[in-house]
Amino acid sequence: MEAKTWILVANASHAKLYQRQHTLQVPEYLRSWEHEESRKHVEDLIADSAAGRSQQSFAHGARPAIDPKTSPKLVVKEHFAAELGHYLNQERKAGTFAEIILVALPEFLGLLREALDKDMANCVTKSVAKDYTESHSEELQKHLEA
Repeated sequence: MEAKTWILVANASHAKLYQRQHTLQVPEYLRSWEHEESRKHVEDLIADSAAGRSQQSFAHGARPAIDPKTSPKLVVKEHFAAELGHYLNQERKAGTFAEIILVALPEFLGLLREALDKDMANCVTKSVAKDYTESHSEELQKHLEA
């Protein structure tokens, strides 16, 4: 019997985790995550992050509440990727799985990879730069076989 392979299928606001014992097995659903912050409009994210943190004075060393160089949408995507990365890192350390396949759009795939520790990154056997979060297990299996 082959070791367990996990398959993380994600986008910036939703992720599903599957597992399988061998490459011909239809992936078995394990759990999902929802990240509602990622669905918010930029204006709402700016208002949420500025609440209670506005800077009235620009005295020496003061800075505005929102860093204009960083997109609020990117920040929430990074937070979600970090949340997923932390979970995967912990589960790998616990020996829950041996290998993982990452499936996400290119931008989010990059954020996921950044969130993985070195040992976890070495467990990634395949990356698929697509959004299959709406696919069911059988469709996902067909996409992975292609």
